[in-house]
Amino acid sequence: MGRILEMDLDLGNPLLKKKLKNLQRLRNPSV
Repeated sequence: MGRILEMDLDLGNPLLKKKLKNLQRLRNPSV
């Protein structure tokens, strides 16, 4: 799944970028 997300990010999908940022925030609350 991570690879698929990376591929979509390379395509410049803004919705997925937002989703990834939210996921990273949940994983790393200190960020």
